[in-house]
Amino acid sequence: MAAVGSKSRNHKLRTKQAPKQALVPVRDVTAQFVAARTRKLQEIELLRLGVQKRFIKLVNLLGNAFLWHKNNKSSYFWLLAGYDSGTYSARAVHAAEIDIVGAENWQDDLDAARCGLCFSQFTILNRKHHCRLCGCVVDENQNLDRSCSAQIPAALLIQKLPQLNYAPEIKGSWATLVEAHTAEQRLARVFSFRCCKTCKNLLLHDPKLRLQLSDDPTKLFTTYQEFLNLKAMVSNLFVRYSEQLESVSLDNTKMLMLRSKLVEYIKELEKKGGFFKAMLTSVGESGLELEVPPLLVSNMYKTSMMFLLDSIQKLKDMNEVQEALSKSPSPVDSVDARAQSPLEVQSPPKLSKREIRERREQLMVINEQKFLVEDLIEKTRKQRKFDEVHTLEESKKDLEAKIAELEEELGDFGF
Repeated sequence: MAAVGSKSRNHKLRTKQAPKQALVPVRDVTAQFVAARTRKLQEIELLRLGVQKRFIKLVNLLGNAFLWHKNNKSSYFWLLAGYDSGTYSARAVHAAEIDIVGAENWQDDLDAARCGLCFSQFTILNRKHHCRLCGCVVDENQNLDRSCSAQIPAALLIQKLPQLNYAPEIKGSWATLVEAHTAEQRLARVFSFRCCKTCKNLLLHDPKLRLQLSDDPTKLFTTYQEFLNLKAMVSNLFVRYSEQLESVSLDNTKMLMLRSKLVEYIKELEKKGGFFKAMLTSVGESGLELEVPPLLVSNMYKTSMMFLLDSIQKLKDMNEVQEALSKSPSPVDSVDARAQSPLEVQSPPKLSKREIRERREQLMVINEQKFLVEDLIEKTRKQRKFDEVHTLEESKKDLEAKIAELEEELGDFGF
């Protein structure tokens, strides 16, 4: 028993006399690493945008050359041989490629003794090649697992990047150019170019979008279903709002409740449209092969924006009708008006806090919608769909008129 007691006391002493943990100075460098990572990502994004712009110019050049030589089949052999002196000869196309990259960025053959990516020495078998998107000199060592450069058919790349701003003649001959790699070998080579693996990765790879879509691939359809539910609720509220306007006795309390709900739902519709716009922009810039085609995302975005524009216009028209009904004089008001002097200037009615808040919310929504319409006008002009520009400009004028009207009503209580 004594032995057992001594063991328990020794255990308690060891427990109480446990050594204290040493204090180590800590230096938090999280902010520095975050700043360095942000700076690096911004540099990569700038490089990606530059490669995309040069790619668009190169596709426009090679696409026009391909279409011209397809229509003039007797001369494309001379183009490849370099003897033709026309606009789309081998020498003219090569000079245009240098202009796209920039003469200052086009590396001189004499200055390059090794590949700029793998540092392999150039030999008779390991030849020099210029990347048409950055101008650096690289090799085509087929012995390596991943070669530094390759002759890539442009038709395969435009299939992955259909949303870029190509020239109108390229878009008009899209079906022909997409199948250009299946044409005769000499003709198909006209619509192809040398590209290094660095530019290829910058052109096709977007890790942020890949991570976003791999995490939740059904998010797009879930958001569109939410948009359809909001659309049904907004349509129902418009019917009830119209019934209240047509009724003999106006209930201002119900009208305010319906209008506040409509403004709230319209804000949610604007958020859904912004999501579709961001998704469409990301898919167009990345060129990923997704289960959802970019055309479907574009249709979702256009559907949401058109319904949003119609809803705002309806709300504006109903508000004008309500204001006209509220300002129409009753019999008692008409008697008081005749009793007043015709030269007396009436002061504008004061707004309650609730009305000021509602008009401010409405002004915010219409201002945001104006920016969306301006963005749509700019994109429509770039796509040369001038028949749709007139309608969008009319909607913009209506929104500007409503903004001016709300600012006049708010007066000093505006933003």
